Amino acid sequence: MVMAAGVLAWAVGLCFGLPASLGSGMPLLVALLLACAAELLAGRLLWNRLRSGAIFALALLPVQVAFWIGFALPAGPAAGLARTV
Repeated sequence: MVMAAGVLAWAVGLCFGLPASLGSGMPLLVALLLACAAELLAGRLLWNRLRSGAIFALALLPVQVAFWIGFALPAGPAAGLARTV
């Protein structure tokens, strides 16, 4: 279950981070890219079954929700909910 959460964290980080990296250097896109990079780190920690990964992923959730709402990303809440459960 924890490894599945890690895979979902990687999916969210890559699916939203790669398009953000291709955009312009706008500060919001850079912030989104950093949030996605943090999500990839959380995924790695979860994959290694470290408790710090779960804590880090939960701490990132409010930041991600802000980006999902701000950029109207429809798949974000579903992936975030699946990863959190």
